[in-house]
Amino acid sequence: MPRNPRLRRTRHRRQAEHSLGSFLERLRKFTVLDPACGSGNFLYLALHALHDLEHRVQLEAEAMGLQRAFPSVGPANVKGIELNAYAAELARVSVWIGEIQWMRRNGFPGSREPVLDPLETIECPRCDFDARRWRSGVARSRRHHRKPAVPGRQAAHH
Repeated sequence: MPRNPRLRRTRHRRQAEHSLGSFLERLRKFTVLDPACGSGNFLYLALHALHDLEHRVQLEAEAMGLQRAFPSVGPANVKGIELNAYAAELARVSVWIGEIQWMRRNGFPGSREPVLDPLETIECPRCDFDARRWRSGVARSRRHHRKPAVPGRQAAHH
């Protein structure tokens, strides 16, 4: 062990930086899988938990005098499988909303354009999903198929 306290601090700082970097790299590679993700609530919560963990580590490191970095975990860290195309798209949107909410709540600027990038980590194996076709189909179904306001009554047709 070096006798010079400054050398000791430098060595400890390098060790701390290495430990921080190693942990953050493992966290960046960590993946949460929900094999029946439905609307994505579990993935939404998992993404928040990963962000919170990374943020806490970054704050602790900063308190020790280490450099704080921009959050690196994100929607790519959560993966889902859903058989229903509508639920899969809803899960994608839920995860992106969770990402935007967390970033804004914690003072990080969100990306401006596009607001939602494609999220390929939520798969729908039974469907050849095209979001544009789905959105136009929803618009058509809203115009032509009105659900009854009260169960058992006929829907009003316009």
